[in-house]
Amino acid sequence: MLSPNSATGDRDTEMGELADERGRGVEFSGAGIHEELHRIFKPRSVAVVGVSPNQLNVNRFFLQSLREMGFGGGLYALNLKGEPVEGVPTYRRLVDIPGPVDHVIVAVPASSVWNVLQDAAAKRVRSVAVFTSGFAESGDPAGKELEERIRKWVRSQPFRLIGPNCMGIYCPESRLSFRPDFPREPGSIGYVSQSGGMTISGVLLAGARGLRFSKVVSYGNEADLSSVELLGFLAKDQATKMVWLYIEGTRFGPELGRAMKEVAACKPLVVLKGGHTPTGGRAARSHTGSMAGSWDIWRGLLRQVGGLEVRDLEEMVGTSQCLQWLGRPMGKRLGLMCVSGGLSVNYTDQAVRAGFRVPALSPSLVGRLRGILDLPGTSLENPLDLAAGFFRWPVFPEIFRCLDESGEVDLLVLVLALEYFHIPELRFPGITLQTVRTCLDAAKGLRHPLVMVVPHGLGERNREAVEEMILGARIPLFAEMGRALEAMDLWTGFWRVRG
Repeated sequence: MLSPNSATGDRDTEMGELADERGRGVEFSGAGIHEELHRIFKPRSVAVVGVSPNQLNVNRFFLQSLREMGFGGGLYALNLKGEPVEGVPTYRRLVDIPGPVDHVIVAVPASSVWNVLQDAAAKRVRSVAVFTSGFAESGDPAGKELEERIRKWVRSQPFRLIGPNCMGIYCPESRLSFRPDFPREPGSIGYVSQSGGMTISGVLLAGARGLRFSKVVSYGNEADLSSVELLGFLAKDQATKMVWLYIEGTRFGPELGRAMKEVAACKPLVVLKGGHTPTGGRAARSHTGSMAGSWDIWRGLLRQVGGLEVRDLEEMVGTSQCLQWLGRPMGKRLGLMCVSGGLSVNYTDQAVRAGFRVPALSPSLVGRLRGILDLPGTSLENPLDLAAGFFRWPVFPEIFRCLDESGEVDLLVLVLALEYFHIPELRFPGITLQTVRTCLDAAKGLRHPLVMVVPHGLGERNREAVEEMILGARIPLFAEMGRALEAMDLWTGFWRVRG
């Protein structure tokens, strides 16, 4: 197995230390760890350390998130003076809380974290998420020494530590969240992320595009709870049907490879690797203290384990839409429909360069299509340049049905160029939404998948409503043809490997 850290010389050194010192066992997976992590996602009570009545105290955000998400368990606030915060029971120390505490969020200066962890051990909590930064990622020798001290000590403690330098847990089913604007509805994507910012941006972008999550963990510096364990858990988690991984580096290269392979063997694993350029690697070290490792080794590892490599969150979300909503593809022959001949030509070129086919339709099929729509300026050879016929929305179901039943295409791609609706909308208000509604109704009975591309341009006034309708129908939606082709290529590639 390739080691992503082979360039750093770490390889199995850390695993040797782990085997010697970890009091609760050396394995990264197994029934015990699975049950341990299962409990972490279902706390009966949560304490937030570091909140105060001061309105400028940003740590109140954690309390607000839990309350607005509807967390129904015990909720406690802690600060040095024990000052009341937003009507939540407030204490000075964890050991002062009379009842049990399962999960703790720590948002105090790095110099105070050690004492909070001592109280967490005495209180016998289940898990601690340390939001605080200023550890190994800071480059400060004192911060690195403190993190190492915590890492060695926590192995013999009764709780699992997430972080430091992380956002923690988002689990809609349990009403856990670190953002008040995250979706409340649970879904089926599990997300393991080394970066808090990439966690937040990923969840919000996916949420806006109709995707939902089962369990999300921003794990930061990986001082205790590791990406390896989290991936192993999600591989077995029945609520998780797809796994996202954002990673910058790891100390556990071989173990991470095995965990990724375990996930990819049973569900899609979509991986975004940060720090794959020299400059990005330098940024990763200052961000999470991780050594990014050789990019060639990482890419080899991804191919070896069967992970899907994406280059940014947009591609991650688009690929996930295809994987979750389209089912198994029948091939890579596109039936491409657009309003403009020039756009159709350009999109066809893009599709062919991306490895798709845009086959010419048979004379009999073209004849059937002309019987439905035969207006000046239209071309029905594939790509279908519908020209003025694009506004004859009542005929769209027949066009879709002809292509779907023909056996000549595997996938329908409709480009909805809103700028072409700008003037018709002035004369016939509502024509844009009626066209979209008709297309979506027609798509319900199709055997072949439909993907929609809605480029940016004039007509943006209706864009939000158009996107809401398309995503509500669980049809993958893209603002650029290139983005659609990237996602569809990964989707078809996933199923090609699966056979």
